[in-house]
Amino acid sequence: MTNVSVVPIVDTSASMTGSGYVAQTVIDTRAFLRLLKPGDKVAVVAYDTNARNVYPNNNSLATVDQALTVTKNASDAVGGLSFNGNSTAIGRGLQQSRNFLDAAGEPRACILLTDGYQNDGPPPLDVLPGYRVMACAMGANSDQQLLKQIASRTGGQFFYAPRAADMMKVYNQIRSDTASAALLVNELNDIQQNDYRLIPAVVSQRPGGAQMSAVWSNTEISYTRGSPSGNQLSVTLVDPSGSTSALNPTIIGDGFVIYNVDNPAPGQWYVQLEFAGGGQLINCTGGALQYFSQSLRSAASLELSIDLPTLHSVGQPLPLNIHLDAGGEILSNVRAHAIVQRPTISLADALVKYDAQLGSVQPDPADLARGVPSANARLAALRQRLLPEQDILAHQQGVVHLKTANNLPLTTLIDTPVAGSYNVQVVVTGEGSLSGPFQRSHLVSVLVNDVRS
Repeated sequence: MTNVSVVPIVDTSASMTGSGYVAQTVIDTRAFLRLLKPGDKVAVVAYDTNARNVYPNNNSLATVDQALTVTKNASDAVGGLSFNGNSTAIGRGLQQSRNFLDAAGEPRACILLTDGYQNDGPPPLDVLPGYRVMACAMGANSDQQLLKQIASRTGGQFFYAPRAADMMKVYNQIRSDTASAALLVNELNDIQQNDYRLIPAVVSQRPGGAQMSAVWSNTEISYTRGSPSGNQLSVTLVDPSGSTSALNPTIIGDGFVIYNVDNPAPGQWYVQLEFAGGGQLINCTGGALQYFSQSLRSAASLELSIDLPTLHSVGQPLPLNIHLDAGGEILSNVRAHAIVQRPTISLADALVKYDAQLGSVQPDPADLARGVPSANARLAALRQRLLPEQDILAHQQGVVHLKTANNLPLTTLIDTPVAGSYNVQVVVTGEGSLSGPFQRSHLVSVLVNDVRS
């Protein structure tokens, strides 16, 4: 396992409340912090008009201890955040993170979250750090162009979360990338009342550890191991023997549970979910990562990587290249598919389509204050008015199956009929001569521009 230094930078402007991102952002950020392992180093920064340390109070990274007290304290600090800032000073958030990370060793990264536009403080591109920024644009009214530039110029990655519920998938991918862990599964489910899910995770024959988690969208839903009732979600693991595992979660939080499993038995595991519900629907992300022992750092670890441009022109086929570094292993029965999430309409086309209705819509003053163009702010207000019956900026999801092949890379083309940010999640399964059955998942985002090249 590779120890990392990481700093989430959380947007606490009032618009986060108006856009409905607060509750899920808090749950997912707390869950991400609890995924950190002993030896990792961590701090948390928040920003709106100004930037400030959330945890710790000084400018020194906290090292995660064996008892995971540091991750609990950081998580608790995030739980106490208020989201009422008057502006969005992204540059100040980046500067504050540098107090922690400029002197840190590699690997190091910060995770920049925002649902808006820079409208206060120094321009972010003028204060970029010398380490990776994982920049996540939250929702249609985020400045995706700016965040894409921030990620590209720092060697980081750009991510897009069209719904609040998509954030944990982003966090799982970032955890995998920064810790050099294998991301086995990263699956978001909408679970109805009295519904049931099995989320598969294939653990390879490699010494080390695994981390399996379930993160859901409502802190009023409590965890149980037994049969759920009322507002309860049952979360258990099924081991490769097909039996419900006796393991209990290592960490139980408000809206999440995490299992840290030492030397897991190789084979097919499942995260088993059963929701009682009390008449509601929840979003639940099941994730699984596998960490390999230091003695196998040079051995085959089946590393999945994706070549996908971070910027693309609308209407042009988007090339997707999938690589699986087998480290000399002989692979067989390799299968791959890509889950593509894209907007159903571009912002420009939506402004035209709903022009007649927008004239009577008052924009949210918080959107205007944080730099959202007036027309876009009116569109956001109209969308909020029509939800949940109608989402005028909805996204759709489709699956692209790739031909079975044992010698990657695999290549395919993705249609881009609409401008906006696309999410592409690749899932690869197969068998390795040393690893046995394996499973890998990887999430990338690409910004498709309105202007054709």
